[in-house]
Amino acid sequence: MSNHNLRASSTKLETASKELEQKVAELKESEEKYRSLFETANDAIFMVNLQGYISFANPKFFEVMGYSPQELEKLHFTHLVHPDDVSLVMNRFKRRLAGEEVETNYQFRALTKDKRVVYVDGNFSLVKKEGKVIGIQAIARDITQRKYLEKNLEERTKQLKALYDTTRRVASSLSLDEVLSTITQESANLLKVDGAIIRLLDAEHKMLEVVKAHNLKTDYPGQGMQGVGEGVLGRILLEGKPIVVQDVQKDPRYLRKEWAKKEGFISFLGVPLESKKKIIGTLAFLSRRKRLFQKKEVSLALAFANQTAVAIENAQLYEEQKRSLLERKKLHEISVASSSKLDTSSILKLIVESALELTGAKRATIRLLTRDKKKVEKALY
Repeated sequence: MSNHNLRASSTKLETASKELEQKVAELKESEEKYRSLFETANDAIFMVNLQGYISFANPKFFEVMGYSPQELEKLHFTHLVHPDDVSLVMNRFKRRLAGEEVETNYQFRALTKDKRVVYVDGNFSLVKKEGKVIGIQAIARDITQRKYLEKNLEERTKQLKALYDTTRRVASSLSLDEVLSTITQESANLLKVDGAIIRLLDAEHKMLEVVKAHNLKTDYPGQGMQGVGEGVLGRILLEGKPIVVQDVQKDPRYLRKEWAKKEGFISFLGVPLESKKKIIGTLAFLSRRKRLFQKKEVSLALAFANQTAVAIENAQLYEEQKRSLLERKKLHEISVASSSKLDTSSILKLIVESALELTGAKRATIRLLTRDKKKVEKALY
């Protein structure tokens, strides 16, 4: 080989060596970038081998799922999935490995080491080596907070719709019994309780009386009467504030323990009914499972209590208007009769009948002075 050819070969070798070094450097830089992304990613990244075991995972995976790197090799991916979602995930896993066209992105519920449910949005793709499938790579984003926000928004929308529907019925219905039935049923459903009771103070404001109950197995004891100041209901009346009892059998303020035991009731939530700045009764909710009612649930109960008070106000106003119209009608009839040629006996009879209808009394008597004004005689019974 001539010196010229030797120098040319040496130059080519040096060029090839530099190109190789550059490619190795670029590859190393690329690997470092990928490793950095892999290590610092906010999403859990892991690979599932053909047998369904996790072969490697990034730090975020261990943070979210609660496992240690030492537990990885014995961790089958189905252990990470909520039991109700295993069939969905397993079906797509097998179909993807079989080469079928499967949706690459979908949501499911994961299960952490301490059995906590995590909602994830997963993206799955095949991993190949030398043209042969060796597993599936998964990128899973924790969307639990978003799911809970969506759920809360859905519940709030449902509550507002129920309140709106109740408001419409309160405004449009003249039947107090019908409206109270709607309120107890709708409020119990939304609060996820088993029973609801509306109580109102009697005319003397001394006793609470049950006027509407929802989903009770037995009659309320004592015909539903309870004295003001007695027990937990009495405190609600006196303080005008909601009261929560987690276990009615252990709380001395709750008086109807035997009845609650027969019904199976455990937890209690009671709120006041307020009309024109006066407490007129209570709205109570009872649960057959132990509950610690949260602030948002108490607020919802108060919203239904307001609707109940409005319904009662409307009913009372309607009855007052009916009575006022009836009074005017009867007075007009008596006035017309007095100006007519009817005899005194007929006029007095009309007066008595009108008085009985207006007062609801069973008997009425009219007494008149004699002509000499010395005696009072019964003119009509």
